[in-house]
Amino acid sequence: MKLLAARRLLRIQRVVIRYQLDDLLFDLPLPLWLRALRYALPWHWLPRRTLNLSRGARLRLALEELGPIFIKFGQLLSTRRDLLPPDVADELAKLQDQVPPFDPAHSLALIEAQLGAKVGEVFARFDAKPLASASVAQVHGAQLKSGEEVVVKVIRPGLKPVIRQDLAWLFLLARLAEKASPTPAGCARWRWSATTRRPSTTSSTCCARRPTPASCGATSRARRCSTCPRCTGTCAGPRCW
Repeated sequence: MKLLAARRLLRIQRVVIRYQLDDLLFDLPLPLWLRALRYALPWHWLPRRTLNLSRGARLRLALEELGPIFIKFGQLLSTRRDLLPPDVADELAKLQDQVPPFDPAHSLALIEAQLGAKVGEVFARFDAKPLASASVAQVHGAQLKSGEEVVVKVIRPGLKPVIRQDLAWLFLLARLAEKASPTPAGCARWRWSATTRRPSTTSSTCCARRPTPASCGATSRARRCSTCPRCTGTCAGPRCW
């Protein structure tokens, strides 16, 4: 997990340097000590080519290159025009449906593999050029043999390895944040269970069950923890989860 996260962080660093996103960061009104950190970066002293791109375009291209989770983040930011300069918001809005499409030949191969038949046997017409393309999939217009117009959605190939590396990076950051944050005495820490694929606690002293609904008839046990904001005093059995 840590190896995947480290490899992904190196990849992110290369993209940040390529599109000179560190310049965007240091253009902000940062504290003096943080601005001084710029001169400690090795690539600051190396000659870099000038990019004839706006800051919004550089950010958009970087997010596109980094993959689906970063594109989703850009899509989310594009909906908050009250937080972004207009030029950046306009560029990020292109991530909604104007992400560069992948090769149509891959689309045809994936569709035929899923349907178990040639595209010409299923569709009277299939448009190789996608109607729109986003972070996870792209859509193609088509017409069935019956004459009905349809839209075919194709998932981008090779997403799983990239998403797995990004989740490893996020998991590592979450672990670091967890270690840095204090835990109230007697309150359980929440961790991710690899067995159940759900959050679980490392202690049963508190927060081990959700509050019992008023209409629940299950036998409940009082587990009051005055130091934990999540514990309301009454916790239900497994049937109330």
